[in-house]
Amino acid sequence: MESPIKSAIALALTMGVSTITLAGSIEFSAAPVPRTDAEKRSILTSDQAVVDGVSVSIDYNTLLRSGQTGTLDPNGYRYGQLYGSNGQPLTAEDGSPYISNDNDFASLLRGTDSKLYMVSHFESRPGAMYLTELNQNRQNGILTALRTRPLDFSPVKGGWVHCAGSVTPWGTHLGSEEYEPDAKQWRDGTITDYNAAMATYFGASPDDAGNVMNPYDYGYAVEVKVNDFGSATVTKHYAMGRLALELAYVMPDNKTVYLTDDGTNVALYRFVANEPGKLDMGTLWVAQWNQKSASGAGAAHLNWIYLGWASNEQVREWANRYRFSDIFDEAEPVVLTEGKKPTCPEGLTSINAGHEDGDHQCLKLRDVNQDGAIDWMDENIASRLETRRWAAMQGGTTEFRKMEGITYDPDRHQLYLA
Repeated sequence: MESPIKSAIALALTMGVSTITLAGSIEFSAAPVPRTDAEKRSILTSDQAVVDGVSVSIDYNTLLRSGQTGTLDPNGYRYGQLYGSNGQPLTAEDGSPYISNDNDFASLLRGTDSKLYMVSHFESRPGAMYLTELNQNRQNGILTALRTRPLDFSPVKGGWVHCAGSVTPWGTHLGSEEYEPDAKQWRDGTITDYNAAMATYFGASPDDAGNVMNPYDYGYAVEVKVNDFGSATVTKHYAMGRLALELAYVMPDNKTVYLTDDGTNVALYRFVANEPGKLDMGTLWVAQWNQKSASGAGAAHLNWIYLGWASNEQVREWANRYRFSDIFDEAEPVVLTEGKKPTCPEGLTSINAGHEDGDHQCLKLRDVNQDGAIDWMDENIASRLETRRWAAMQGGTTEFRKMEGITYDPDRHQLYLA
């Protein structure tokens, strides 16, 4: 439901008011405390907001729950049901349909047919995105789900842990793939159950994940362009880097995109596309946090470190060709003096950057072309397939924790992170 503040702005614009004064204060009534089992399984919210002393009733409207179908298509797809690469429905261990309850982000879009659509994320492994055609009541604004269907991710080897998202200035859905699988586990034969779950997408057992699944296929921004209910284009933007992508947010110039990295020991990135409105190629940067003050929440100067240029086509080819052992040499940290922190052997870089292990790593970029010299192409391969590790090796700050939401205030020209 639209907030009272947004409603007031929309009303003022409709009436032709040239000056808009935002609400000075807003408070919400207490949400009920669930006491019964039924209440604990329900959605309990505040029912009143007080905006500048004026009480406003607030409510929510359920469009679809996992397992439901659209009102005009009762025999159609069940919202949240997961499908494999061959288009067949996946089943749970007991043989029942595998229906995800991990609905995360949803965007509202206009298709090129001018109809209203919703693209929804399911934060699962395998992941899913559903396209839902909506109808909006012209009298009260309430939305109704008419029909829904899963988007086909088979051309990009499936979807992975789709978390938050945004809507681009040009009206497409920009989604995410969070908690990218650690490619080092494929080298070491230590694939976790979390990562191995993706094998079911290919009709295989999780025990076969090392054979059927390429970790470099996941961890990217996903753009969805909706033409109509039967036609929507899914594109993974490999050029934007591979990370535990929580959210990609496009700035008003239609070229600059900030990307948040979720987890422990993660980073903040900036992608700058070659052309406005096209995210298929461009440069990538990582933030370096230089602390200036410890008062309050702290303050710092951000320095941006260049991580190279790449295109979707290039990175897709690299992902098919290279593995972790092609990109990095690795050694165990060593303790030279008792009681001191471990250090890295000479020639290797010490980093502490995300992934399941989350510990001290000693890495060195290999010559992936095996010609005896490391060149810019080798560095770009590392920057796109092992973005966080390479960012740390270049001096980027990878000590952020749970980098989640991101949004931009055009009036104050400020970017906000949570």
